[in-house]
Amino acid sequence: MPSVNVSLYLVTERSFLPPGKSVQDCVREAIAGGVSIVQLREKTATGREFLRLARELRDICAAANVPFIVNDRIDIAMAVDADGVHIGQEDIPLKDARRLLGPNKIIGVTVKTIEQALAAVDGGADYIAPGVVFPTTTKDNAVYLGPSGVGEIIAKVRQHNATIPIVTIGGINSENVSAMLREVEQASGGFKLSGVAVVSAIMKHQDAQLAAHALKSCLVDNVVNVEGTLALANSDLVERVVSLLQRVREKRPFVHSITNNVVFEMTANIILHLGGSPIMAHSIDEVEEIGNSIDSLILNMGTLDKFRIASFHKAAQKANSRNVPITLDPIGCGFTSLRRQAVAELLSSTRISIIKGNAGEIGFLSGSMETSSRGADSVGKLTDPATVAMTVAKKYNTTVCITGAVDYVSDGTRVVRCENGNAFLGLLTGTGCSTTALIASFAGVAEGDYLAASVAGCTVMGVAAEMAAVKCGAGGEVFGPATFRTALFDAVYLLTAKDVQKYARVFCLDDK
Repeated sequence: MPSVNVSLYLVTERSFLPPGKSVQDCVREAIAGGVSIVQLREKTATGREFLRLARELRDICAAANVPFIVNDRIDIAMAVDADGVHIGQEDIPLKDARRLLGPNKIIGVTVKTIEQALAAVDGGADYIAPGVVFPTTTKDNAVYLGPSGVGEIIAKVRQHNATIPIVTIGGINSENVSAMLREVEQASGGFKLSGVAVVSAIMKHQDAQLAAHALKSCLVDNVVNVEGTLALANSDLVERVVSLLQRVREKRPFVHSITNNVVFEMTANIILHLGGSPIMAHSIDEVEEIGNSIDSLILNMGTLDKFRIASFHKAAQKANSRNVPITLDPIGCGFTSLRRQAVAELLSSTRISIIKGNAGEIGFLSGSMETSSRGADSVGKLTDPATVAMTVAKKYNTTVCITGAVDYVSDGTRVVRCENGNAFLGLLTGTGCSTTALIASFAGVAEGDYLAASVAGCTVMGVAAEMAAVKCGAGGEVFGPATFRTALFDAVYLLTAKDVQKYARVFCLDDK
């Protein structure tokens, strides 16, 4: 069973939603704001309602590579192929739940005492949830442990098991979470929680993304995933992104893009707005000469033909001879025989610095059967995108970036998870190619640190998207995808170091 990132755990409850807001919309926004795992818990839903919601939320979470958990109802979890279940002390016993679900599903257990916690650990739970920590309206007749009670349970569990994730729930919000985490750590003798679970602290807000982001910010330095999956604070990497942003604007890298017909204007403008200098040229008669002057090269397979493939190879040969970084965007690389052959030839004959693709494209390069491509779109999900990114990076001796609602970057040794973004990005053609252009611009000044360049590209796009989306709503400038696009490009142009430092959610995963 892969380790479980419970750093910010959302539990749904429709009764807290603002008027006109759906559970589905709230979950999408919350994931964009940094939620790492979602549990469907709807006490008043009928069986049919629960099943329908479970199917829809499963798909939303799958698209974002975020685990989806069902509360109590193992039958519903099995029916929709959820990632797991959460059970309480009055529910089906853990051993029976494991027998029904098998070894590869997540099972979390609510515990109220040290004895229950140790039994859950010994019984094979994937995480435990001591609680409730504070009084809450979502738990009837609950016994409140307080931070000291939660800390006592953690202390005993850590003596018994050093790795199981521990998350607490109950009355937690952005105002009390930091103090609560410190009190728990003190009461446990120095052990930190692996995360916090919340209901109303996100569900009641009109903008669930901002609510989740506010909570996530409070977790930095106060939460640790002890299985080594997530180190929440990586200020050094954030500062590296800031440094690269400043270098792009100082040095104005000359970026040559051999790209697809759909995104000429978007690619040129995103490079320009970031601070680089774009050139868009495709003819085989000039790409080699252009290669004498450039700082970075983009090969984008979106609109592919034999003439563009020939230009790819000519330009790449020149770039390799000058040690100019090449960023490959293998759009739809597994979709047709032309694309499969083209990407295979490029990767076998060319030194590629960065491969940036969606789950379907990188999944194809890894040989995974979990995902596929339908044109430029990804179909299916990767169970462990961090491992897939690392596998492909090692296979081709390159840096790999898997983009989606959550981005994963690996150089074959390290893995970084980038969580910024907004759902509007998925409603615009060309935003993925724009991310490629940002990555390539940073690669042009990164002096070989292509992991940092890839993280910088993903982070800048994600933070800019969040800043643009803030303008959506009453009195704002964003009314839909078209106006969001304008706001997005403005946000890239106006982005400051302080914006990156304030909003970036960049997490280093331990070496695998």
